[in-house]
Amino acid sequence: VELDVHDRGTVDRGTDGVDAVIVAVRQFEPVVQTVCTEKGIPSVDIVPDTPLAASLFSPDEAHPEWERLSGVVAAGLIPGLSGLMARHVIETSPVTDDAPGDRVIHVSLLQRKDGTAGAAGIADMLGLFARPVTYEGRRVRGFSRKRITAFPPPFGERTVRLVAFPEAADVGHAFGLDHVRYWTAFDVESFNRTIGTLNRLGILNRFATPGGGARLARRLASSKAGTVAGDETVALVAEARGSMGRPTVPSDYGGT
Repeated sequence: VELDVHDRGTVDRGTDGVDAVIVAVRQFEPVVQTVCTEKGIPSVDIVPDTPLAASLFSPDEAHPEWERLSGVVAAGLIPGLSGLMARHVIETSPVTDDAPGDRVIHVSLLQRKDGTAGAAGIADMLGLFARPVTYEGRRVRGFSRKRITAFPPPFGERTVRLVAFPEAADVGHAFGLDHVRYWTAFDVESFNRTIGTLNRLGILNRFATPGGGARLARRLASSKAGTVAGDETVALVAEARGSMGRPTVPSDYGGT
């Protein structure tokens, strides 16, 4: 069924008689997810943004049918596994006298520079890097704030950059935390510096909206096409005070 994901009417008509929906396209507004929620259609959201997550899992009196609705958002390593790790360290960290909102949760992803990401994956990630992020009460440029994270072997300590991954807000909302920070970097530091420079120059802004920078993303993806895929293991670290989870896992670039 051909439809326009920005036009609620076509989405509404296009989902008539549909048993389930997999959302695999980014939208300016979560139109597809909204229609599925209101019509009681189970959905799986695999895009990097996680809009409408609260409505999927928090039925209200005006929509009792939502109690029977199945919805899965943020399928993948990050988002997805990273959120489960954040929950684990929150639940296992020692109880302190601090208010929950004062606790800081750090989630860090070390990516592989030579990973076989497709054009859509490249555009999504660079678009996240271009977004401003809140840090210590101020809005700062994405990929500009740094911290050292101890990743599991064979990676060791690496410098990661603060990025506006949208699931940070979901984790913060779910656990009543004001400070949930998501960090990432590639395993080649010179590549991280190049990305930082491109961001300062404003070049990454073309990826900031869905569909933006598609031509450049395809060019970057094609440059990887001839590369023999090696070990694409990535590392994830979630940290809270006194608790840490640090797995290495196979990359899901292929699936994305």
